[in-house]
Formats: sequence, C-alpha cells, structure tokens
Amino acid sequence: MRLFHPVSAGRILLQAPGRPAPAPAPSTPAVSDLSGEQVSRLLWAARRSPALFVATEHGFFAYEAAGHALVPHTELDVRRALRLACGGSEALSRAPAVFVFATAAPSHPRGAECEKAVRAAEGAARDLGREAAALGLRVASCAAFDATRVSDTLALPADQVPSSIVPVLPGR
Repeated sequence: MRLFHPVSAGRILLQAPGRPAPAPAPSTPAVSDLSGEQVSRLLWAARRSPALFVATEHGFFAYEAAGHALVPHTELDVRRALRLACGGSEALSRAPAVFVFATAAPSHPRGAECEKAVRAAEGAARDLGREAAALGLRVASCAAFDATRVSDTLALPADQVPSSIVPVLPGR
C-alpha cells in the first residue's frame, strides 16, 4: 500500500518535488488517534532503519522505505500479543501504532556490521521520536524484551532480530 510521500526541509515536511500531493489512499492504515498522514510521516522519519515494522489495529506491516509503502504481514492486531511478549508494558496495547525496529540477524553478534546496523536502528528510533514530538504525539519505550520471544510472536523473517520497540501514543 502506497503512502503519502513527505520529504524533510528543516522542521517543515513538504510534498516531494514533481509529485502530486494525493490524500492517503483509503487503505492507508489510519488508526484510532492517528491519521494516515501521521503514520506516513512517522514511517518516513524512521526510514533509515535496516528493517521496520508497524503494528496497528488493522494488522502488522513491513515497511519498504524505497517505495514508501507498507506490506501486510498479517491482518491480525498483534499489539496485545506483543505486550505479553514484552513483559506486560501497558503502552503496547494502548498505543494506536507500535513500531518495531529490527536488524539483520548477525553471523558474528559483536561484529562491526552488527554494530553499524544497531546504530542505524537506534538513530531511526530517535528520528521517529522527534517526528512524533513535532506531530504532538508521544513515544514510550520498551527497554527490556526477549528478542526471540518477540520475533516468534510477530513471526518476523528468520533473518531479522528486533532491536527496539516504540509505541506511539496520542499527545498528553
């Protein structure tokens, strides 16, 4: 599913040059308390993550940054199962959208390539937090979770390991 395609110019998000400014398609996953455009802007902000997924009431999606599109992974609302896999953080089931940042499963867990991927995912999570704040939203963090349990719960591809889980909630 294609999304609104913003580009950043300072603190103002603009429509990409040479592209029409369509409203999000009816299938864009607008979720309770978040518009389709907000979801799109949050994904765009976090696009530098090696792998990015989002859980909403409409299902669990993989994000393809190159086409700024969401690919359905499942139509099930996995937020409650994710909450249980993460030790019960209430923000996970209350959040309209939960972003899961992942990195490639490393062949050498402490290698330079692994560290680079983890830093990219951490940077993307920070970018998501800044965009959420700019949109008047807030983020929570799931600091401790069992990556294997989360991977199994979400049926992530075998080559992906979750590195950060960030629920996005309505503003204060």
